[in-house]
Amino acid sequence: MKNLGDFTRYEKPDNPLNILYFKNASGVDWYSLKEEQGSAFALVSEGLVTSVAVDITALVPDGQSVIVIEDGETIPLTGWAFDGEIFTSPAVEPETPPPLKDITRAQLIDVLLDLDVYEDQVTALLEAEDYSGEPDPAKAKARALNAWNNASYYRPDHPLIDQMRAVLNLTDQTQFEALWREAESRLV
Repeated sequence: MKNLGDFTRYEKPDNPLNILYFKNASGVDWYSLKEEQGSAFALVSEGLVTSVAVDITALVPDGQSVIVIEDGETIPLTGWAFDGEIFTSPAVEPETPPPLKDITRAQLIDVLLDLDVYEDQVTALLEAEDYSGEPDPAKAKARALNAWNNASYYRPDHPLIDQMRAVLNLTDQTQFEALWREAESRLV
């Protein structure tokens, strides 16, 4: 890697075509570098790569440093940082997955079938569940069965889904989200 320094614009006295001329602090003219060898050339401004090209004549270095990337060196991309010695890619923040959507009863049952869990098994598990911790255990059981048997769609944060997760041993959040997203994708 070779840093050719910052290039600034200068005027030539006789310039009828209005050509832009650039030179670095050492007085090296930009156009004299067209034979410069390297696998790529990067323009850097305020520590960030602003442009990269394999042909040095494709760049306009006004107010920027020109870095020659030698064969075998990593070619940076626009937006990478340059500290004067090395290029570093910007930190990539992990994508936040979209929130879980409501799913239909058919989608939920379809994905449960993949786990070899049948509709009547869920009903039996909900009937066998211990509701003694509820203020009115009979009503709590009736509400859980009503939600299971009569809902046209399910929210991932509904208490019934939390209860089903516990009963079906789907306590791992990542596993649950993968299962739910699979259900979202089903067209049933």
